Amino acid sequence: MAYNSFNKIFILGRLGKAPELRYSTAGNPITKFSVATNERLKGTGGQAEEHTEWHRAVVFGAQAENCSKFLKSGSLVFIEGKLRTRKYTGKDNEEKFFTEVICDTIHFLDSLGQGGEPQKGAERTYQKNDASPKSKEDEFNSAVSDALKEAPEEEDLPF
Repeated sequence: MAYNSFNKIFILGRLGKAPELRYSTAGNPITKFSVATNERLKGTGGQAEEHTEWHRAVVFGAQAENCSKFLKSGSLVFIEGKLRTRKYTGKDNEEKFFTEVICDTIHFLDSLGQGGEPQKGAERTYQKNDASPKSKEDEFNSAVSDALKEAPEEEDLPF
């Protein structure tokens, strides 16, 4: 029996710091950033505890330049992509591994205006190797916008 595989991840979270734009030796743009997701769990004694998970994200091409241009620390994003684990040899000659999200599509769900305040209606969607925003006609983007209404306030975030 043949099995098909599927490698797709969806993350809704906030950037921990500004994205880092670099260029490959061939001149191709590459942007890296970290996205935090939060989860409220019941801890010992029934007390609510918050758990934050950090996800490394990598973006290539024109989309990388757009991320560098429009995203800032605290920006709310919805990313779609695939997980990739890489290995490298550290300074101690030990093999080390890390997992990152290779982004195919990034939905910019807010844009920080003057004073760092999010601007309403500033949502943009950029897809892999696409320099222009997509229209927000499809149902998926509408569902993401609805989810924003339930997103935690900035003060609830640990960074």
